[in-house]
Amino acid sequence: MFGKLSSEIEKEINKKGFHILRKTFVKNNMYPNKFPDYGEIEQIRVGNRYTLRLFIKHRQNGVERIDGGMIDVKILKQEGDNFSGEILTLLPNNFPLKKGDCINISKDEILFEQK
Repeated sequence: MFGKLSSEIEKEINKKGFHILRKTFVKNNMYPNKFPDYGEIEQIRVGNRYTLRLFIKHRQNGVERIDGGMIDVKILKQEGDNFSGEILTLLPNNFPLKKGDCINISKDEILFEQK
């Protein structure tokens, strides 16, 4: 467990079932724990693979919980600082997202490029 998330993050998790870590939220102390500073990415390219930090709400043994981890996405489309990405990481069946799903992400949510 991560401790108390900001109300904005909790609302998003309750609505969508997940939240993608935002670098600006880290800088504004909206998370209860420290996260590494991955720096800025100069250019995000369509077709390349990038890593995100995901928080997911799910049930395990009848208990609702929030877990987090890293996932990889392949960028499919770009519109300014917003992107569409296909999830490449295999996720447990009880998660609201799965491998192959397309999600909308912002530049602020992309941590680093996988080489």
